[in-house]
Amino acid sequence: MGSRGRMLEQAHWSLPTQYKCVDIVNNTKVLEYQGSGKHHNKLPDISHTKGTAYILKDKNGTFHQLRVYDYSGHPVVDIDYSVHKQFGNEPTLHIHHWKGSKYHGDPNTSRLFNRRDYKKYGKYLKGVIKDEWINQ
Repeated sequence: MGSRGRMLEQAHWSLPTQYKCVDIVNNTKVLEYQGSGKHHNKLPDISHTKGTAYILKDKNGTFHQLRVYDYSGHPVVDIDYSVHKQFGNEPTLHIHHWKGSKYHGDPNTSRLFNRRDYKKYGKYLKGVIKDEWINQ
């Protein structure tokens, strides 16, 4: 069994039933976790639509996370707006690069989101994040 209850042989066939598309922003699906438990603020760890991205918002509608997947369906980048102890006690816009199967929380892959990142990932984030969240 894989993470979040999926059987491994099912991993590349369909979006786990715990997720529902609730909106589409900038041609990117906004997902909502439908199951119970601790994964309410997490996106799927595998995408069954290769080379795509998903957005997750908080219950109040504020951007929480963007996850970009490669063409094998594995995550490449997470862009989060949340408290990250590495950057202080206030929510910050930061980026995590996935490396192989390493969990994105590795502090060596985390840094503040900047204008250069926005040029690269802005097509997903236009109108979703606030300009003042972007670090110089």
